[in-house]
Amino acid sequence: MTAEALLCRQYLGWKHTDPRLRTGVDQLLQNLIDYDEQDLYYWYYATQVLHHMGGRDWDAWNKVMRQAVPANQVKDGKERGSWDPGSDRWGHHGGRLYTTCLSCYLLEVYYRHLPIYKHF
Repeated sequence: MTAEALLCRQYLGWKHTDPRLRTGVDQLLQNLIDYDEQDLYYWYYATQVLHHMGGRDWDAWNKVMRQAVPANQVKDGKERGSWDPGSDRWGHHGGRLYTTCLSCYLLEVYYRHLPIYKHF
């Protein structure tokens, strides 16, 4: 829920330099995408937060995300092109459509959201 709350605070106008935001972002960066503990719900919100933060924060998250997410896509069989819900923390609730949609949203964040903060 930390990632979700941070994203709300960004949209509510918290400054990029707010120390509370910084503390939360640091926590997200200590919990990078790891398919041994798959949690697409968390990753969905964390990806947006870090995309908005930009710079080194986004680079650290994106470096892992852009490799891990496609690597875990189903490669064979009738489910090819999707993501398996079996090991996701919330996958048993949302199923294959849930995990596939959120995985695509992670990979499309560049095109779906303009960064909130401008860095000069």
